[in-house]
Amino acid sequence: MTTLSKPGRKPGTPKTGGRQAGTPNRTTRRAREVVVEVIENNAERIQGWLDQISKTDGPREALRAYTALLEFAIPKMARNELADNGPTQLIVSWQGGPAMPQPPQEADLQQ
Repeated sequence: MTTLSKPGRKPGTPKTGGRQAGTPNRTTRRAREVVVEVIENNAERIQGWLDQISKTDGPREALRAYTALLEFAIPKMARNELADNGPTQLIVSWQGGPAMPQPPQEADLQQ
């Protein structure tokens, strides 16, 4: 009796080669590019359709149609949650705007 080995890499060995995880394949990327191009080249026509939907079915339906169309051009963002590892500092800045005051350092707070 002969035993056949399973194809592929052995469990525990790292993946080598191929594209990075999360990178869309060429067909997906090209399809998205075509959809974006169609949307850009027909912006006035699409606006007219949305206006017509708003008149006949209401603004809510126009918004639904718009968001459904966006899904073809803009990928949905994955929901991410932060682990509670203590205080989190969020710094927001604008280019060319006034300088924001620096937050107090931990040593300053302990005095």
